[in-house]
Amino acid sequence: MTPRIPWLRFLSLLVSLMALGFGGMACTRAEAPAPPASPTPTLRPRATRRPTRTPAPTPTLPSGDVFACIPEDAPRVRARVIQVYDGDTISVQMGVQVARVRYQGVDTPETKERRGEPPHPWGEAAKRRNRELVSGKWVTLVWDPRSEDRDHYGRLLRYVIVDDVFVNDTLLREGLAWYYPSEHACSAQFLQAEAEARAAKRGIWSGATPTPIP
Repeated sequence: MTPRIPWLRFLSLLVSLMALGFGGMACTRAEAPAPPASPTPTLRPRATRRPTRTPAPTPTLPSGDVFACIPEDAPRVRARVIQVYDGDTISVQMGVQVARVRYQGVDTPETKERRGEPPHPWGEAAKRRNRELVSGKWVTLVWDPRSEDRDHYGRLLRYVIVDDVFVNDTLLREGLAWYYPSEHACSAQFLQAEAEARAAKRGIWSGATPTPIP
């Protein structure tokens, strides 16, 4: 009989060689370097451009003694008159803002019945003159820091200037307004303007009824 031990050794050796082969293949697969990953693109934030706004220049006051009472540092803006209500009240547009403005330091005759009193004879004349001066025009509105910003109706209290005309002062000098007692820098000048109109018997101081203009 042929001995069986050599065959057993041969099979054992064959199994060992096969194990070594598979193990090497596994190691080779495990150690194979992974393909490089594609780099993730870096997104840079897009710069946001903010529009630059140039502040509107402060309007320059006209030269002349009539404007001397207005404080040099008084805040002032340009606005367009879009409506005239009467002799001393207008509506203006400043950019997208619309505001009602009451003339500082003056009071003009009423154009409508108020508190049981009939319209004043010179009411329409004052309104007509105010319309001639400012309607549809660009004006400079000046706030006197010594005064309130608004009246009790919420209207802006302002000096109003169109071209080289000081509207508040002009209405007083032409006898189309009374001085309205209040604290502001042009108080003494307005009182003087009213006194001159009274002495010259202009407008409401004339004692005459104005002739209506159709």
